[in-house]
Amino acid sequence: MTLFEVNKAMEAYILIEEGKLKSDWEIMRTISYYSLIAHIDKKKSSISQPKDLFQFPWEKEEKKVKLSEEEVKSIDEKMTKMLIQNFGNG
Repeated sequence: MTLFEVNKAMEAYILIEEGKLKSDWEIMRTISYYSLIAHIDKKKSSISQPKDLFQFPWEKEEKKVKLSEEEVKSIDEKMTKMLIQNFGNG
């Protein structure tokens, strides 16, 4: 297995685990919502769905940073040097 393949496998594993965690947190929020909704005044409350209780970081809009082509090349070169330095030319 090459370094590239190991990296891609690790990225895939992390994405799967993050998905599981997000799902678990969203389930907990939904349970919390249905536990609370019976005890609050629906007319006075602004809580009408689970997302109204609280928002997760992944639900907020992210600011996208646009990099110039030169910046991308510079970052790529630095990462390549770091990988070669730490893992060799494998």
